[in-house]
Amino acid sequence: MSVLSRRERDRLARKADILKAAEQVFALKGYHKTTMRDIAKKAEYGLGTAYLYFKDKEAIYNSLLEKKLEKLLDILKEKLKHVNGVKKRLESLVQGSLTYFQENREFFRIFSHEEIGLLAEKMILKSPVFCEYSKYSKDLLKEAQAQGLIDKCYDLNELTEVLRSLIKMAVTNWIKEGKRRETNLVDKADVILNMFLHGVAKK
Repeated sequence: MSVLSRRERDRLARKADILKAAEQVFALKGYHKTTMRDIAKKAEYGLGTAYLYFKDKEAIYNSLLEKKLEKLLDILKEKLKHVNGVKKRLESLVQGSLTYFQENREFFRIFSHEEIGLLAEKMILKSPVFCEYSKYSKDLLKEAQAQGLIDKCYDLNELTEVLRSLIKMAVTNWIKEGKRRETNLVDKADVILNMFLHGVAKK
């Protein structure tokens, strides 16, 4: 294992400082009102230093988003390792995702703004970590099909997108509710799973 030089450690520390400051400023002021100067000031660096590490605030948000997705994937992998049964693992996937978004509400609040939500969506779809998250979900759904929990007639790519869309819809609506209706996002897990596994038609 290689040992980082002092210069490289300093570089990584400054970059981490900028990202931490940016997350706080984005949460406080929102994406549109945040400037590179705001972020640099919060990080206690000069504006030139901020631009040395990131070309603009979109690049900073993209980097933050990537780290958030990476953390979510790590949490889900660790959580599902200890769960037996494909249905239980699907439940844990949905519950774990909702729990993570709830705990990081202020950062993901940007998704409630349509224009920035679309920007973030484009960033997510291009993310290597998101591709890994999708593959992880797809493998779980493939196992669910093999065990007869989900009909094999459905395309795995479409199933994965449907599940992601249900989770995204729940998160977005919950964030938009704001303080008007303080609800527990994780409570929506059962509705998502029922809609996904059983549909909405009356039996």
